[in-house]
Amino acid sequence: MIENGIRMNRKAIKEDRIAICPNFGCTYLERVKPLKLGFLGFRKYPKCPKHKISLVFIEEFVGDFLQAVNACLNDASGVPPASLMRLLMKRGKEELNQFINVWMYSNPIGRGAQIISKYMDGLSRGFMKELSRKQKKYLKGEKSSKKRYEFLRNDFKKITNNYAIFVRSLYEKYEVLYNTKYIRPLSSDMKSIIHNWLKEFLKTIQTTYNINEGVEESLPQIKEKIDMILHAGTCSVILGKVPKIVIKGLTAFELFSSYFTFSNTGLCKELTLNNLINLIEEPEGFLNISIESLIKEQEFDTTALRYNEIMKEEHQIYMLNNIKVTDFKQKVLKEINTIVDKINVIMSQKEFMKTESIKILNDHILRAEKGVFTIPKNANIKKIASTIIYTFIGSTKNISKVNISKISGISQDSIAKYYVRYFKQYYPRINSNFYKFKSIRKKIALYFFKLIIENREIEIFELVSHLKDNIQNQSNFCDFFFNDEIKRLNSILSQDQEALIYHFYDLAEIMRYLILTSEIHLEIKANLTIKYLAVSLEKKGITLGQKFETFRLTLLEIYDYLKESKYSEFLPIRSHTQESLLGEAKNNRYNDYRRVIGYRIKLYAIENIYNGKYANKYKCPYCDEEGFKINTDISRLKALEFHHEGVEKEHEFTASNFYKMYTDDPTNIYFLKDLIKRMESEKVILICRNHHRTIFHNKIIELFQYLINWEELFSLPAELIHIIIRTSIENFHETRNLSNTKKNAIKDLLVRALKKRFILEYLFKDNCPMCEEFNIKQHLGVFDFCHLKQEEKLTNASDLYQSYDCKEILKTLEKENGMYMCSNCHTATHNTSLHLLKEIYKDEKIANKVLNDYKNISKKFTPIKVEEVIRAPLHKILIIDEFIERLIITIYKFSKHKNYVTSNDLVKEFHLTRSGSLLKSIRRKETFLAEQIIITLGKGRTPTKFSLTEKGFNTAKLILHFRDYYKTI
Repeated sequence: MIENGIRMNRKAIKEDRIAICPNFGCTYLERVKPLKLGFLGFRKYPKCPKHKISLVFIEEFVGDFLQAVNACLNDASGVPPASLMRLLMKRGKEELNQFINVWMYSNPIGRGAQIISKYMDGLSRGFMKELSRKQKKYLKGEKSSKKRYEFLRNDFKKITNNYAIFVRSLYEKYEVLYNTKYIRPLSSDMKSIIHNWLKEFLKTIQTTYNINEGVEESLPQIKEKIDMILHAGTCSVILGKVPKIVIKGLTAFELFSSYFTFSNTGLCKELTLNNLINLIEEPEGFLNISIESLIKEQEFDTTALRYNEIMKEEHQIYMLNNIKVTDFKQKVLKEINTIVDKINVIMSQKEFMKTESIKILNDHILRAEKGVFTIPKNANIKKIASTIIYTFIGSTKNISKVNISKISGISQDSIAKYYVRYFKQYYPRINSNFYKFKSIRKKIALYFFKLIIENREIEIFELVSHLKDNIQNQSNFCDFFFNDEIKRLNSILSQDQEALIYHFYDLAEIMRYLILTSEIHLEIKANLTIKYLAVSLEKKGITLGQKFETFRLTLLEIYDYLKESKYSEFLPIRSHTQESLLGEAKNNRYNDYRRVIGYRIKLYAIENIYNGKYANKYKCPYCDEEGFKINTDISRLKALEFHHEGVEKEHEFTASNFYKMYTDDPTNIYFLKDLIKRMESEKVILICRNHHRTIFHNKIIELFQYLINWEELFSLPAELIHIIIRTSIENFHETRNLSNTKKNAIKDLLVRALKKRFILEYLFKDNCPMCEEFNIKQHLGVFDFCHLKQEEKLTNASDLYQSYDCKEILKTLEKENGMYMCSNCHTATHNTSLHLLKEIYKDEKIANKVLNDYKNISKKFTPIKVEEVIRAPLHKILIIDEFIERLIITIYKFSKHKNYVTSNDLVKEFHLTRSGSLLKSIRRKETFLAEQIIITLGKGRTPTKFSLTEKGFNTAKLILHFRDYYKTI
């Protein structure tokens, strides 16, 4: 219930208003009139007859109600409960990811969203029902003699607008919170787990929920129990059941009412994508601190309170070398808080760090009390705090590695020495036993590599189990390990078996991924860059427990070691990293790698699609048909595109997208086969960029090619050209039934095309000046303006055609230092991969051909120079409307029977009342019509006579010619 709403006060209103009971779920509405006898104050605050509480303005109530709904549906507590996550974690990351996405997809309905639309619809209907007939007419926009219902209109608008905003924001919010890729039916096993969990969870709710039993509880406690109910609702949706409130007497509206209170008291925090990303990527880290703790994030802002509570447990004040334990502890805790707050991790992980650091600090103090060591009076508090955090981070797998030295300002040596002296024995760091482990690691990698190559189906746990058994059995792997290395491995197993096994698992996974990605690189004949493999593995959480740069170097060492073994044939050549590269140069190197992989995959696709249909020619079939030579060669790889003939277009098959598809799943052994199947299912064909545009993406230019290419068009007045364009559009069956807006857009497009034709013919007559194969008439839409230096580009040439005439366009383009050429040649001009040709093509002859093509184009490149003043053939002075067009055609038709037409004839023809308005319209266009029509003014009863000049006859014939042409095709 809204307790702080503005009560409806009849004394304060001047117009009729609609009021509602503020109790969520109550649908009592009342039209309240202004109070006429204000001094009496009768029913000054109208009340709900059922709940006996004052009504509130409906638009205020709706705003507060939707605020409560938003708080409920978007609360951070909406993530899956920790107890259920723990059960599902054993099923692997893929299924856990699927479950989390299905959960978020089901969450709005599980939390009560399904009742909102019905409730809001009921309010809208109730609102209209309360109005008088006149008020309804006014709201519907019908005529009404009274104009005093503006508040009613505004109230109704606020209801509909608020609801529309709510629906849109809910859709946008949840569209981000789940990935449709993973929205698919859960397996029967997973459903069984969820079903059993829900069964027990409902029992817990029934026994613990006691809001209605008169037991006083804090708001956080109430919220935690309500959230349990909402979890049960979402679970029901996932299992295909209608979500019901599981506690008798607690309605969905009471839930929203509770959330209204939670929201106003700061107990709600918005669920963000980062919450889910971290939940998916690091579920163990989340579960260590309990996912339910997300709903208590208000405590994160007052962490000092939690630490004070912990410290209250220390009832005694100990003295260690004249140090008060309480003071010492407070100082260290303060420093821990300061350092942790600077670490770039999620809030829940910061909370976890602080909590675990307290445990380490308490243990540290306890050991000092027992006399294991002493804490000196002048102890460096920051160093102690830094080392405690360093200890925790180094001894857990659930928090990403951070540089505590850099954050705290304490040197790494000082922290390391303090750690070794006071914490190493009790909190060993992960991988602390792996110093000087490089040679053994490389041999283990080769061992795993050999086993996977020999048996592709072998599971990772089998590899690790096999290795572990052989080590423990003191087996001597003749080809791999020496006896002292076996002993070293046994020693590590006895000291830190979990860490070593974890290391083995990572190493085995790396070998499997390395083999898979190597096979793809070998198939597409591309070099492998270790850095980008390291990036992919790091995203999957496979790092050998190392920081990225160390991990990259470890991969390099392993790869080079494997390349020197007898298995080198299974590995592609690797690109050598240039460590000196920084900033832009580093980005350029990455972009080069992307280009090479993208183009190599593109070449593979061309060679293999449709059982090698394009493998021999690598040609655009349309260029081949027209007998082109330059544009049919694979040397213009960038200009070769894939056109979708199928109706569904799911993917854009370009070199850059090929790279993205590959990096999205770099370890998929079937990536190339899947890609070919996908392309074939979308019915793509190989075609050059010019024909792609001409045939499939310049439909309007293709349809009106007769008009655009008409030889004598530019000899006509601009006004007549525009009449012909309009006539063609109005009579062509593809365009005549379109809206005026679409017709005007087509007209603008045709005018732009004609300007372009005029300019291109002025510049180079017929064909592309570079390849001399594509001509203006058949391929007008493929010509691009190409800048000599892309970085000096000031203007987009295509933008000029909208409002400039031909003369102005050429003047502007002259300053741009560029020229026109076909799109295929344009791609060759700005070829940014010239330094990568040998890596892309592998065939030196083709690489040289690309280079020669580029050199030939560069020689021919001649920036525009306008040596004479040209005219603007489409620049019209007058707007010639359809009336003038009809007038010329009408006079032409009458002239077939007699030499003239009278004003009386035209008045009848145009359904006018008098001839004066006719003459008035003609005089407005006198400049244009003077050469088209001869007007002989009448006197007295003699009517005015109209006849056509020779130009007028030609104009009429031209208009009729284009009208009839486009009517018949």
